[in-house]
Amino acid sequence: MPTVAACLLNVRLALRLRNVPTVHGENVAAGRLLRCITSKLISIPQVLNGHQLVLLSLNKYLHQIDNNDTDMRQLFDNGLNALKSYALLYDNGYNYSFYDRLGGLAKGYHKTHIINFQKLYDITGDIEWLKIKKVFEE
Repeated sequence: MPTVAACLLNVRLALRLRNVPTVHGENVAAGRLLRCITSKLISIPQVLNGHQLVLLSLNKYLHQIDNNDTDMRQLFDNGLNALKSYALLYDNGYNYSFYDRLGGLAKGYHKTHIINFQKLYDITGDIEWLKIKKVFEE
């Protein structure tokens, strides 16, 4: 499996070569990055903690490697917006979450989902992440 750094480099190169379009409101490069890291995704992100991991990794890249990287900043922002738009699809309504969009239960990942929503709030200060987190906690 490729490293996060290798995936970031591949996406960065793709972004430099052309302006990446969006499909259903989601940045195509974000999907490529997610597929590169998880290797199990179809055309849109299917695994919640995979998308969360990509966002946390992009944030780490921006803060530790190149905070002036506008391409990665745009990818990060687009990824945040995409996740906010469908995060609640992973809540099964019974104090548990789905691991993937196919309805597989998150078993050991439910608490990870909640923790990662808190981390996204800590990073962005966007209250929407706390609202999403609360839904997953209830």
